[in-house]
Amino acid sequence: MGRKSNEYLNKIKEKYNVDMIYSWSRYKKYKDSMYEYLLKYIEKVTPDRNGTSIYGVSGSTCHDLLEKFYLQELEYKDLILGYEESLFNMDMAGMKYDRMDEDKNNVIADKYENSIRHYFNNFIPIDRKVALEKFVTIKVGKYIFQGYIDCVFKEEDGVYYILDFKTSSIYTGAKLQNELRQLFLYTEALVQLGIPLENIRCGYDFLKYVNVAYEQKNGKLKNRNVIRRDFVQEVSVPIKMWLNHFKYEDDKIEEFLIKAVENNSLDSLPEEVKAKFKTSNAYVWIKPEQEDLDDLKRNIIDKLDELNEKLLEYNETKDDKLFYDIVTDKDSYYYYNLSEYSRKINPCWNIFLENIELFKEDLDSDKNSDEDFIF
Repeated sequence: MGRKSNEYLNKIKEKYNVDMIYSWSRYKKYKDSMYEYLLKYIEKVTPDRNGTSIYGVSGSTCHDLLEKFYLQELEYKDLILGYEESLFNMDMAGMKYDRMDEDKNNVIADKYENSIRHYFNNFIPIDRKVALEKFVTIKVGKYIFQGYIDCVFKEEDGVYYILDFKTSSIYTGAKLQNELRQLFLYTEALVQLGIPLENIRCGYDFLKYVNVAYEQKNGKLKNRNVIRRDFVQEVSVPIKMWLNHFKYEDDKIEEFLIKAVENNSLDSLPEEVKAKFKTSNAYVWIKPEQEDLDDLKRNIIDKLDELNEKLLEYNETKDDKLFYDIVTDKDSYYYYNLSEYSRKINPCWNIFLENIELFKEDLDSDKNSDEDFIF
């Protein structure tokens, strides 16, 4: 769906009497890297690296394909063709999953791309009317946000589902709680539109994963979200258990398992075994609580208040150190592979690299000193 025009956004600014409409990506940029926020949004420095990562392009491609399918602009069979075309274009552009290590890049590519291929080859559509790229505005204190929700649909019981399509690794634990904050913001948008919070769920469809539900020997159902590239291997133990249960010979069991794993499909298994397994999209759903929304809004207000205080001082002093980040090893993957700005432009990244280089020089110097004692 098309993005709102500047004229439309200006009307929103007039309505709320604000000079700025924030997006989640803009807010998150400041949270993740204050200096890159300064470069991108304040100084408007042209990036000197190809900051458009293969992950971003692949994610956008999958979003576009799903959007076109639900808008009936694309047939089911064309989903995988569209993805293959995108892979070809990314390869021709020389895009990498890991810019620093070719072997690691190839391993990631195999798992990532074959998992997405499996998703589109085994696509299970949402059997409800869906709204895609739904534009919303959200009032957070004195700040106004805009956003585009990937997908919203309403179940027969009156519950609304906010769904985000993700090509990333599946979120769990603290990572899930952190990433959900964007969906909590969109939940707040629906609440402000008059939908009761108890009637809202939010979550993700993790495209690289498939949910495998299978019956256990005790009759209980077990659900697992496993990587699509090797999903049969991941559930080979319960498959073998059921083959044994139905008294197949050992050589036949091995034959069934080898074929199923090689094809990454349950289709070659006996019908009575297949009946014990059901695959579906790897949805992760959360029921937001009022505490989640309140905590998010407090954090947004505090962070944007801090940003605006810094901007007032920066406009007077032009002291970019107000926005300096402390880059750690934990951040290095982002700066190596995803950042739009090199060390030449981002001094925070340069300081980190200089410290590493100095450490290496010290090690080399120590090594040379040791060699002086070898006769």
